[in-house]
Amino acid sequence: MASTTLTKAQIKKIAEEKEKLEEIRKQIKIEILRPGDASNFPKKGDSLSIHYKCFLPDGTMIDNR
Repeated sequence: MASTTLTKAQIKKIAEEKEKLEEIRKQIKIEILRPGDASNFPKKGDSLSIHYKCFLPDGTMIDNR
C-alpha cells in the first residue's frame, strides 16, 4: 500500500468538510413507518423501495418520492 502525505491545508479542508457533514447529519430526521422483522433481509439482486420527503429548513418540501 502506498503512503500519502497530506499538507496542512489539505488536512484543514478535510476537517472542514467533515464538520459540514456532521451538521447535515444532525438535521436529518428518520421516521420508521414499518420496521423490519429482524429475520428477513434483502439479498443480492432483490428489489427495494423507499419513500422519502425532503424539506428545506423553512419547511418547504423540495422532493417527495
